[in-house]
Amino acid sequence: MNYTIVGKKFVSFTASDGKTISGTTVYAGTEMPEVEGLMVDKFFITAEKMPKSGVEVGRDVDIYFNKYGKVDKIIPLD
Repeated sequence: MNYTIVGKKFVSFTASDGKTISGTTVYAGTEMPEVEGLMVDKFFITAEKMPKSGVEVGRDVDIYFNKYGKVDKIIPLD
């Protein structure tokens, strides 16, 4: 699904198993017919799944999800 990155924040935390998880919380907006303006969602993207080029605020991206609703990959659009 196509989104525009409207904000991002680096996050690092310790999971219940003691493992440190690092990634980025991305705030992304998309147009929806029933919404005036943009519908905005928040997604967590692990460092391993973040594109090497990163994602900048204002950039359009495609976000793909796995069967559990978690971000599987994010692809910056040119």
